[in-house]
Amino acid sequence: IEHYRAYTSLGLAVTGYDPDPPLYWRSDEGWLDADIISVCTWDDTHFSYSKRALGAGKHVFCEKPVIRNRAELEELRNTTRFAAGRFGCNMPLRYQTTFLLELDAALKEPGITSIEAEYHWGRHNKLYGWRKTIGDYSIVLGAGIHLVDLVQWKCGLGWIKPKGGLLTRQDKSLDVADIADIYCNSEKGVDVRFRVDCSDKEGHEHLIRVHRGEKSTVIRNTLPTDKQAGVLNFVKSIQGKERQNPTELETIIAHDVCLTFVEQFGKTGAAESARIQWLAEDIKSTFWS
Repeated sequence: IEHYRAYTSLGLAVTGYDPDPPLYWRSDEGWLDADIISVCTWDDTHFSYSKRALGAGKHVFCEKPVIRNRAELEELRNTTRFAAGRFGCNMPLRYQTTFLLELDAALKEPGITSIEAEYHWGRHNKLYGWRKTIGDYSIVLGAGIHLVDLVQWKCGLGWIKPKGGLLTRQDKSLDVADIADIYCNSEKGVDVRFRVDCSDKEGHEHLIRVHRGEKSTVIRNTLPTDKQAGVLNFVKSIQGKERQNPTELETIIAHDVCLTFVEQFGKTGAAESARIQWLAEDIKSTFWS
């Protein structure tokens, strides 16, 4: 419904959605007649709808994550490279103004040795909905990717590559991990740890710690994300105005970081894996001495 509200606030006509009562387009015909396609379906359909719409020359705005495997990522890379329409992915932390200003201030001083970025979801019950029906659902791609995008966009670290990680399944009734720790190297030599914690039932928070040796700066965001800002900014980018949402290349890179972790270190919560712990050991001490 937030996509609908954003488009209509700009005076754009919306098809395929009736807000009263909420009714989404469920037919496979006619939806490509629009100029802009918003993909806000379940995660396992994001790529197929985006690919079809881009192939039809449409502008596409998609909720995260866009892809779930390497083949889809490579196809998305090739499709967006030659597409006539623009492609955008909703990374909501790009529009949290106060959070961004505080992060910019924390990054100004030189001498950064490591960065920690955490997402405490506080909506554990949602792992039992449609997410549980998707066999290869990953909280790293499904929830953590906007943290990866934020750090890549704002922190100036160059490339970020996963080097190890820990997956934990607190809720043993789930088939997927509900906590993920991702240890990364960066081009600038700054170590990065991402934590995605979907185990709590309440308390939605984004947190970033910027470390300079023993000195740390902590930035918190407990405000709800603006669910319309990404759509509004995407329309502006189509109109040739300043773009704040991620470019096609930035979207590809963020997905690549998350997917690399998923491929190398698993999806389903084998937290005790000696291989995972060993690979993480040399940079784990950076964060927990």
